[in-house]
Amino acid sequence: MSNPKGRTLPNAISLYFVMLAVYCMDVFLFKSDLTVLGDAFFARCISFIVLFLFLLASKEPIESLGLSKKKEKFISGMLYGSLFALIPLAVVTVFEIIYYASTDSTALELLFETPNMTYVRSQENLTPVAGVAIYIFTCFFGNAFKEVFFRGFLLKKFNKVTDFAKANFMQAVLYMTFILPYLARNIPDQLSRDRLTVPMAIFMIVFYIIHETFAGLKWGLMTRISGSTYMATVDHFLYVFLSNSIFITNRYVTWSFMIHMLAIQIVSFLFVLVYYRIGMKKINEKKARQQAKIEAELKEIEERKKQREASRSVKKKIDKLEEISPANYKNIVNETAKQKRVEKDDASALENKIILEQALKEDVSHKNDESVDAILRKASREMRMRENPSGSNDITEDFDSDEFLKAYQRQDGSHHHTNHRHSHHHSNDHHRPDKVKKEKEKQVIVEKKDPMAKKPKRTFAQKMQSLGGIDDSSSNDLI
Repeated sequence: MSNPKGRTLPNAISLYFVMLAVYCMDVFLFKSDLTVLGDAFFARCISFIVLFLFLLASKEPIESLGLSKKKEKFISGMLYGSLFALIPLAVVTVFEIIYYASTDSTALELLFETPNMTYVRSQENLTPVAGVAIYIFTCFFGNAFKEVFFRGFLLKKFNKVTDFAKANFMQAVLYMTFILPYLARNIPDQLSRDRLTVPMAIFMIVFYIIHETFAGLKWGLMTRISGSTYMATVDHFLYVFLSNSIFITNRYVTWSFMIHMLAIQIVSFLFVLVYYRIGMKKINEKKARQQAKIEAELKEIEERKKQREASRSVKKKIDKLEEISPANYKNIVNETAKQKRVEKDDASALENKIILEQALKEDVSHKNDESVDAILRKASREMRMRENPSGSNDITEDFDSDEFLKAYQRQDGSHHHTNHRHSHHHSNDHHRPDKVKKEKEKQVIVEKKDPMAKKPKRTFAQKMQSLGGIDDSSSNDLI
């Protein structure tokens, strides 16, 4: 899948080199800037054609050149562009009038002459009015191209791949390079004719590099704050036209004229910078309010969503309760209570087993039957206290440890283990007929005894064996 951002910078740089090549062709071959047209008019026409063909090929809208269709942007651009051009020019002019009036009042002289008329004075068929009209048109046409290409097209492309400060600096540097072919043609020619000294040539090169970069940065700020190239185009046109056509003294030389132009740009830049700071602050505040409004709306939507989900959950519970009849509801309650009782009984049986096993794990291997009965009596008391805390916890004197162990085995279900062990012994005894016969005779004798006779006391080992399935490991250790 193609990446549009990845092609942005290469396409912009490639188009820039095409425009630079066209401009160099005009400067060194056509030299339209030395004719009545001025400002490399042929290069501007060809460059406009190339730029629009590129937009058609890439299917980009006209807005990519910074040309907005909104009427208010056009009006505000014309107004503020005129103010930022005229006010700095007026400030510098007033300062120069004061300076020349205080030093040499004879130097004050109002002059008006467009640059293109300097090269066509020998042509008698061209009137000054026609020369001025042509210069106004070609100057506006050329400056409009510079703004839509550098501040409209390149600035927007660079701003897609980096932040505005870097993008603005990049387009300003590229804009400055367009003056280099002009310097490369004129300075060597002026030096060869002794019309220019080497120090002045160096001064001119440094001046134009600083001036063009500084002006490019200022017009980039105008484009950013206004959202279009209208303001920068008007300011650029008025600055070039007025600063190159209107003079208040006949004492201008090369260096003083350059300082005159740089002073106008510095004052204009300061005004634009203040306007940019104020405008960006308002824009950021507006964005913050919009962001806060969006976040509040999203939060409200989220709260409504949670409320709807909670309402649906409650509705589902109500619907489920409505589906249950009173009889079913009563059965559910009874089953729940029964389940809790079963869980409680299971927990109680487990606790009883733990208590009894802890009692039997005591070191009673050398104790007599009375000591064992006392241990079992204590375990029985603890089990009764846990099962019925409010009942009587006394153990009567006729406490029978044998009956207690048998009852516990029946409760715990351990008789299954005992029966299993007995059946295991029985299955092993069928190979010994004598022993089986003696066991049967012994069983007959026991059955003939008087059922009312007093049960004989069992030994400690017999009592331990009756525990069979309670804890085999504990019983074996004790026995």
